[in-house]
Amino acid sequence: MSNYEEADNLAVPEIFSGEVPEDFRQEAIRKLRLAQEGRVSIFINRLMFKPVPDVDLIVRSLYRQALAERAEEEIRRQAELDRFDDITGLLKGTYFRAHADERLSQLDPHDRRMLSPNNALIVGFDGKGLKTINDTKGHEAGNKMLYNIGQIIQEVAREGDIVGRLGDGSDEFGAIYFFRDDNIAPGEMEGNINAHLMQLVREAVERGEIGGLKWCSHAFVPGLDIREHLALADPIPGCEGLMEYPSAEVLPSRS
Repeated sequence: MSNYEEADNLAVPEIFSGEVPEDFRQEAIRKLRLAQEGRVSIFINRLMFKPVPDVDLIVRSLYRQALAERAEEEIRRQAELDRFDDITGLLKGTYFRAHADERLSQLDPHDRRMLSPNNALIVGFDGKGLKTINDTKGHEAGNKMLYNIGQIIQEVAREGDIVGRLGDGSDEFGAIYFFRDDNIAPGEMEGNINAHLMQLVREAVERGEIGGLKWCSHAFVPGLDIREHLALADPIPGCEGLMEYPSAEVLPSRS
């Protein structure tokens, strides 16, 4: 143990009450003694503690500070949880769109090299058969299907890609797969993603985990926000490069 230690080593108490717990009091007093000896620094409300006779006042101040820090941490933790969908664990639509717009705005619109990392593939997804599953097997089964779809989309993603569920009660998803400078052309990357998705979807359908999935992709267009990109990648008839399973016809991806 070093001769110098920070005051935030004081353990945050588990009990929220008006009285200072004895274990916290004893630890605070120990710290105060070390501070008086010049061996540690204690900060209260960001101000360095200077020894005063009223130890009890200092202990109570430290305790109130610890409670406030714990409350702030809980608020931050809850805010982080609120970003994610309860069923799929993916980003909620609002946070997905905000994060997507932020990331897309960072891409260099003037760098149009084929193998540039300043490029991305935006993909819109639509689950198949959710209403039928909800009506025949119940919403728990429907939620499980949504979770499985989310896992499929997430499995294709790499670090730094963005995946989200676009709305509560919706079987629509969105993803942004960013290009890497790994000598793979956009058409080849799109083909690889589509092939991987098709394999995962086919296996999940055969296992009875999902009813099916359709998706469509669109290359990043400078100046468009994520809503406009998703409109271009809406997996509906007429979308170029539409992929679907199961389907009577699976259209090839764009080359």
